[in-house]
Amino acid sequence: MTEGVVEEGEPVSGRYFEPGSARAFPATMTISKDFATIRFERDGVAKCSVREIRGVGARLGSVPRRIELEGGALFEAPADAEITVGPGRASPMLARVFRLESSWRTVAILVVATSVLVAVIFRYGMPVMANVAARVTPAPISAIMDAGTLETVDRTLFSATELSAAEQRDLTERFTTLAPHADTGSRDLVLLFRSSPLIGANAFALPGGTVIMTDELIAVARDDDEIDGVLAHEIAHVEARHTLQTIYRAAGLAIMVGVIAGDSGQMVDTLLSQAAALQQLSYSRAFEIEADLRSVELMLAAGEGRNPLAFIDLLDRLVEEMAPGASEQEEGFFSTHPGNPNRRETVLQHARSLGWDG
Repeated sequence: MTEGVVEEGEPVSGRYFEPGSARAFPATMTISKDFATIRFERDGVAKCSVREIRGVGARLGSVPRRIELEGGALFEAPADAEITVGPGRASPMLARVFRLESSWRTVAILVVATSVLVAVIFRYGMPVMANVAARVTPAPISAIMDAGTLETVDRTLFSATELSAAEQRDLTERFTTLAPHADTGSRDLVLLFRSSPLIGANAFALPGGTVIMTDELIAVARDDDEIDGVLAHEIAHVEARHTLQTIYRAAGLAIMVGVIAGDSGQMVDTLLSQAAALQQLSYSRAFEIEADLRSVELMLAAGEGRNPLAFIDLLDRLVEEMAPGASEQEEGFFSTHPGNPNRRETVLQHARSLGWDG
């Protein structure tokens, strides 16, 4: 049999749809030189002139081929059915798509173009969309995310703090001197303390306004300004909704990969679960710089005599105390707060632009 031709009298199995109806009837179609004959499984025969066939869907992957009949009736044949009813009746658009699909050069060009498009969306479009989504996320939703994330990290990463009640009270009071200067909308800022030998000296900002500081970080701080600098930095992350944006970017990437791979639902669930566990919430350098600069503003707004560079002093000391090569592995604080050799100079210049002369 010649490819693309149904020989006279050869039946094609498929489904018949009446005009304007989604109900299908099992049937076979036999195309001859002049007529198309449809035989139904439950008796009955319909016959029409070949000239009454308005269009035939071209081959396109696994898409069923549809034969459109005059009056709105439709016969749907398998994707591999070989059908020809004369020139001019095949769908021009589907025919062109089929020809493109059959050309490896065209497929290669489309793959490259798709890759470039995905890269552009990831680099430029996704941050914008994530920012918009973060800005419109209601505070109650952020609070629910905080609760779920906190439950996860308490179960997997943290243990109860070993700080005394007096130490916790003193640190919370310092936190409350910084919090009023931040614009967090309807989200309430809350400071929590946890111990975690596993992740060491670290601090986190959850999307709903919860800031977590580890005992290990407090232990290595040499003065109150270093603690305040860390707190101001995390408050800045909350204010700018960096954690929410990170989660939405991760979800957007999962959706993009899932759509391409054909399994978006499961991938989105998995990625969001990982993001919620904080271990995947590494801030971008742009977010870190933004939080650094905002922390300077919060420190200076909270009162005179504070050193807005103390936070950088603490970071430098943490790097020095790490084993050789540890900073490249981004352990501890740097697993969620990437380092930057130009950080001190950037912060210093911003502080001086605001009138700090320390």
